[in-house]
Amino acid sequence: WLFVLLVPAALPQTSVPPVPPAFEVASIRPNPGPRREIQGFYSSGPKLRMIAWNVISLVMEAYDLSDHEVVYPGAVYPLEMYDIEAKAEGEVPHTRPEFRPMLQSLLTERFQLKYHREMRRLPVYFLTVGKNGPTFQESRPGSNRHAKVGLEGRKYILDLSLSPMEALVKNITSTFFVKQPVLDKTGLTGVYDIKLTATPEFMLLDSNEPGDIDIFGLESENIARPV
Repeated sequence: WLFVLLVPAALPQTSVPPVPPAFEVASIRPNPGPRREIQGFYSSGPKLRMIAWNVISLVMEAYDLSDHEVVYPGAVYPLEMYDIEAKAEGEVPHTRPEFRPMLQSLLTERFQLKYHREMRRLPVYFLTVGKNGPTFQESRPGSNRHAKVGLEGRKYILDLSLSPMEALVKNITSTFFVKQPVLDKTGLTGVYDIKLTATPEFMLLDSNEPGDIDIFGLESENIARPV
């Protein structure tokens, strides 16, 4: 697999990092389905389980990238899903960011991942507040934080609690596979309960069906993509 990892024009390219650490043991198996099963990321101590991830989403997780920061080979989004079970060396618990360098090693070893970095100028979306204010509510004190993704036919349902705008922007791009950067221009500084239902962008680009919902509010039999 050959990928291009895009570097924002405002940031300088960094030097090549040292070889990242690797998992002590790891297995990768094809996910049995359904074909578009929702991804799952579960960790306990030094152990990691990832359910229903394709190669592109694995690259995004390993390098902490959004969909618009990865250019993949071919015109068709690969739908082959994999399940990963892995364990880091020792018994020390690991956070999600600490697992990422190990995933980088796993991708290089098992998928023969190759990539290069380059800068490109891209159009962007601005997330702003409408004239009547936000339609979602601030989270109540004492609420439990969560970020859940559900499936309803071709639509994904993103359910966030205690979410700042920064997390909302990141979840929009990762959950609905938006190919252009989304920037927060709301000026909102609180945390909110937010629920979004939309059809992932790669499905819209592949084919439109009645009832498809674009994340940017378009719903029709033929969705014209924003440019």
